[in-house]
Amino acid sequence: MNQAWRFVLAGGLVAGTFDIVYACVFWAIKRGVSPQRILQRVDPLWVGMSIVVHLFLIGLPCALFARRAILADLRSPVPA
Repeated sequence: MNQAWRFVLAGGLVAGTFDIVYACVFWAIKRGVSPQRILQRVDPLWVGMSIVVHLFLIGLPCALFARRAILADLRSPVPA
């Protein structure tokens, strides 16, 4: 179970990072807004909620997929 939580946390962290990078790039291209200004305008409560959402909506499926892939790999014979 401990390894599954690491996959959940890693998946959530990666998804959250991609999300904020996408927002910064999108608004920089569309309106020329700097990433610093975008991050200053984000409400801390929203950031906390976003972390939870990314953790469970993205991290959990990543963990389940990784678990299934690892178990499938362990069950398959190793070629000689």
